Amino acid sequence: MLEVTAEGDPQKQPENATGATANFVVENVGTTTIININLTCSVTGPLACGSVSPSYQSSLTPGQSLDVEVTYATGSAGSGSVKLTATGKTGSPAYDQIGVTVLASPVIALAAPIGASSTRKVVRTRQPRVTALLTAGTSDSLAGIDSTSIQLTWRGVDVTAQARVNRGLIEWEPDSAQGLGTVGSATADSAALVLSACSFIGGCTTIQPYVVLPNDSKP
Repeated sequence: MLEVTAEGDPQKQPENATGATANFVVENVGTTTIININLTCSVTGPLACGSVSPSYQSSLTPGQSLDVEVTYATGSAGSGSVKLTATGKTGSPAYDQIGVTVLASPVIALAAPIGASSTRKVVRTRQPRVTALLTAGTSDSLAGIDSTSIQLTWRGVDVTAQARVNRGLIEWEPDSAQGLGTVGSATADSAALVLSACSFIGGCTTIQPYVVLPNDSKP
């Protein structure tokens, strides 16, 4: 008779991740050798099976065990489980599962510059202030924002060190040399803004709006 046991505690994983692993032990707890054992993965919730290693075992003698690793991917936030089923040539299939909670990625709310479009923010100053609020996707402590992961780039230049940054807020204002309309800039009337933040377990969020002067030919 086969017995499958999941190892470890229920897992917490970030959204849209690949290569997560769950470990199981398959053991022959009966008194006869079991042959032609197939090992398969199935999931519930926002998860997808990857590989099962090994996926086949020619035999297990009484008392013999086998370590099995299952890889899986996560989708959006939610709860699910990863199940390993062992099926031999004789006897009933055996299985066990491990619970997985997929934690939501951080939320970045751009407070300035404002604008209805998420990709294009029209401003009327050459030195627009950039302000964003950063909040965790859920109340779980592992979903909290890792302040060391926060990064702000302006026209492809990392300006994080110039900004006021903490776990819930980032604020920055370009100086005269960095502002819109800078003489000699290939994109004098616009700037690509990229802001990203990650949770402690690695789930990340990035926003990438363009900050532009109005197209009205006014000085």
